[in-house]
Amino acid sequence: MNGQALYTKTFDKLAISVGDYFYYDAAKYRIDNTSGLSNETDSQLKNYFAGEITGKIGQGFSYRFSLGVTGSCIKTAENKVWQWVFTPRADIGYRISPSFMLKAGFTQANMPPSTGQLSGATSFHNQNIIVHGNPELVSSRTNQTIFSVVYHNKWLNINLSYNYLYMKNPINYYYQYEQPYIAYTPVNDNWYDMHTAAYSLRISPFKNDLLALKLDGAFSYMKVDSKLLGRVTLFRVPLFYELTFNYKNFFAYYQGAIPCKMLSVPTIYETQLSSSIGVGYKYKDWAFQVSCDNFLTNPESRYHSIENSIVRTQGTSYVKNAWNRVMLKINFRFGKGKQYQEAVRQTVEEGL
Repeated sequence: MNGQALYTKTFDKLAISVGDYFYYDAAKYRIDNTSGLSNETDSQLKNYFAGEITGKIGQGFSYRFSLGVTGSCIKTAENKVWQWVFTPRADIGYRISPSFMLKAGFTQANMPPSTGQLSGATSFHNQNIIVHGNPELVSSRTNQTIFSVVYHNKWLNINLSYNYLYMKNPINYYYQYEQPYIAYTPVNDNWYDMHTAAYSLRISPFKNDLLALKLDGAFSYMKVDSKLLGRVTLFRVPLFYELTFNYKNFFAYYQGAIPCKMLSVPTIYETQLSSSIGVGYKYKDWAFQVSCDNFLTNPESRYHSIENSIVRTQGTSYVKNAWNRVMLKINFRFGKGKQYQEAVRQTVEEGL
């Protein structure tokens, strides 16, 4: 069950909002395996109450401030945990010119463990490894700060940003000895932080978007202070690119992404190299398109465990029927929907 209520009052230069969000989830299940028979009943109750002020000062400065409190209750067969956490947020922006804007923001959030992560019910991954939750988990606390610069003109759009994320008590999964087995369980680490410099660039030097280039990427450096593996670091450079062509009713595109590593303790994943190409034609309500996914690339994803993990895993996954897959798409628009035209309303105040 979930629901929310919101009240907003708008004034001349600002708006005030007050709202409440309610969420409740309950699950009952039975586990019967070699570790025994158990009946589990888990529930999670969450209530979020917040107030927010948004407005502008002059022509260039805008702001948004909110303060909320989150109350959550997680109940499992092993324990019952109540938590109340403040969740503030602040966003400010300053428009230097119609095409140039600066933004900054700060958010704080609380992420409680799920009922499955808190459950002590045991299942077998294989004959040597068991899987279960950890009733002693506590919530993670996150602080995030972001600064960004936005600029655009007729042929150029740029968005540059810096993001710093710090998390206290992050939850990660580890392999641990529990004789005579190895257990795969969630654990609260000490802390996690990540520095990210991201960019989004779109260049369209010709009229009617005849030719446009789009780049989305980032430089990220993350660290995990692990209770079991020590300090773990990773540097990643994701990049997505797209080249589009539009001329009258014809269009074409080429897009892709380079492989990028991702950290999910105790495993490091490497995303696949992607590439796709397509051409199409629009005629009235019809659109015809021929595309090729994974154009001249082999979509393979790799993963391996972190060096100090007591269980060493590595592998490569791929889907053979996705190599150079050619698709024909035919679209027809049955209706444009109903259009409404309202006369411009003008308010004239007359004084005596």
